[in-house]
Amino acid sequence: MICFAFEGNELSGSGVGASVTAKQYGEDLIKLNRIINELYKKSSSKPSVLAPGGFFAKDWFSQLLQVTGPGVVDAVTHHIYDLGAGGCVLSVYNFFFIDSVGFTLLQSFY
Repeated sequence: MICFAFEGNELSGSGVGASVTAKQYGEDLIKLNRIINELYKKSSSKPSVLAPGGFFAKDWFSQLLQVTGPGVVDAVTHHIYDLGAGGCVLSVYNFFFIDSVGFTLLQSFY
């Protein structure tokens, strides 16, 4: 399996030092998806589009997914920085903690 990545790191919501509107990010993902489909049209496999890779902001994520529509983003990602500094290893291995983060996302979109 070959993996390729392009990340606009932490541009969602208010961002870290910089941000992009959900509309612009969604439009860029649509363009990226078109490029991938064109480049890999004769291939039996193609890279997945994972986005956005930033802090979770419900309204921003919702708008992003409305702009892209179905079939553009293969998986939604976000950064979990609320693990805390230093002792985060315990939280990473705590499946109840990780499940609670997933539950927050599910509640936000359904």
